[in-house]
Amino acid sequence: MIEQSSYWKRDLIKTAGQLEKRYRQKVYSVRSLFAIEKQMFYGFYAIRKLIEAKAVEKKILGNQIALTAYPVTEAFYANLNGGSIFKEQYNYVNGERVTLSLKELCHQFVHSYNFSLFTPVDGLYGFYIASDRDKAEKIYYITLQKVVEIFLSVGSDKIIKTELIFNKKGAYCKLPLK
Repeated sequence: MIEQSSYWKRDLIKTAGQLEKRYRQKVYSVRSLFAIEKQMFYGFYAIRKLIEAKAVEKKILGNQIALTAYPVTEAFYANLNGGSIFKEQYNYVNGERVTLSLKELCHQFVHSYNFSLFTPVDGLYGFYIASDRDKAEKIYYITLQKVVEIFLSVGSDKIIKTELIFNKKGAYCKLPLK
């Protein structure tokens, strides 16, 4: 049980700032990939523990989080016998908009079976995630911007919306004025 939620929330805000900087990162070493993965899993585990401790504001807890879900392909079942690679297991063309509760999203990360960063040529933009329960049906995509908003919202006890800005130096999340 979490006794002092302010420390956990402060860490979520700090982690959100660290993740936001990943927009401008161009090269990802094995070490930096590990750091991102760890930040994501620790962050969503912390949120789940805060939810269980009833330390998340109801307005944040009640928000439905918009994601894109991609269905499995036949290659997914071939992979059960070692026959396909991750990117062939899901149909990334036929995604559909879905929503999950904050607690359901936390479960996707805490019980993840598939986790992959979406890093096109110019930075990190999001994550593909599927829990061990959902992996045989779909994989979800969530943007880095949405993760930053979630961590900031839970950490600050108010709903935070960011704006994604692109300039010569790359992308960044513009945080709202306080």
